[in-house]
Amino acid sequence: MSKEMPEKFQRGFWKLLHSLRGIFFFSLFVIGAAVSMQIAGQLLLRNIIDDILNKSTVYPIIVMVLFYVGTAAARGLFQFLNGRSTAMVSEGVVRNLRNRLFDQIQKLNFMYHDKMKTGELIQRATNDVDSIRRFYGEQIPGLSRIIMMFVFNFVAVLYLQWKLALVSIIIAPIIIVISATFFKRIHNSFEAYKEIVERHDLS
Repeated sequence: MSKEMPEKFQRGFWKLLHSLRGIFFFSLFVIGAAVSMQIAGQLLLRNIIDDILNKSTVYPIIVMVLFYVGTAAARGLFQFLNGRSTAMVSEGVVRNLRNRLFDQIQKLNFMYHDKMKTGELIQRATNDVDSIRRFYGEQIPGLSRIIMMFVFNFVAVLYLQWKLALVSIIIAPIIIVISATFFKRIHNSFEAYKEIVERHDLS
């Protein structure tokens, strides 16, 4: 069962995207572009403080400041495109899911509706659908941004001072193990609570 769940998740994940896959990958691209512009601005600011301010000429400072403003403007543009494309993906997925859910409910026989609780169907059509919308609209972009920030920042620190980069990366596996353990315990607790509630409803 545990081996089948990732395969089912992948099939469902791509099936819900359907015609929105191009916009989905575009949203991931602009997330990476926004993160790269943020890091580029930080590197430019470092260059201005460490190198350009020591020179007596004003021209390099003006050029670097213009570049810094340009990176900030590009970052804002990419963030806007990310928000727009992410909203299009999440709302499109919800639209496809609601259409499929409505079509499936219409095909069910009367015996199913007679045995199934009304609250269960309402929960599937409201809370569960909204959870999927948040998954595509918030959790996936947030996780992608965290991963890209980690990778890009590590590369930048590796370029500036490789010894510091190697020292800073040591704590990353510890954080991953602690987070995985914590979320696994939360998941198990939630499943146990859900099972107790279902047994109470049946009784």
